[in-house]
Amino acid sequence: MHLKFQLQTLKKLSSTMTEYLLKKKSIIDALAYTIYIVAEDDKIMYVLNGLGAEYDSFVIHVTSMHDYYTMHEVTSLLLTHEARLEQHSQVINLNVNLATNKKGNGNNQQGSSKGQSQNWNNGGRNGNQNPDSGL
Repeated sequence: MHLKFQLQTLKKLSSTMTEYLLKKKSIIDALAYTIYIVAEDDKIMYVLNGLGAEYDSFVIHVTSMHDYYTMHEVTSLLLTHEARLEQHSQVINLNVNLATNKKGNGNNQQGSSKGQSQNWNNGGRNGNQNPDSGL
């Protein structure tokens, strides 16, 4: 009974998807040794129920499909989804860091970009050409 409760209540939280799936699998395997076999669709539901809000779109997609997914397919899709979430998180962190750096540099950032825009406007050529001349 304790293993069934663990299977139902285990949450992903801050674990990686691989760690979370391995924990679920070890509980399911332990249940199999007690002669309680967990059906494939139940395995999937137990895994989906332990996911956080960032996986809601994934859960809705999987549970609303008319086709039947295997646990292997769901596992692969979850690992891919986690990788995409991490990729987006890195981009957001990079943007936040850039915004913080620009704010922190204040006048220095503005002065350096002014010189860069003049260089850009004269086509990257060296010399004292007027950037407003259109050359």
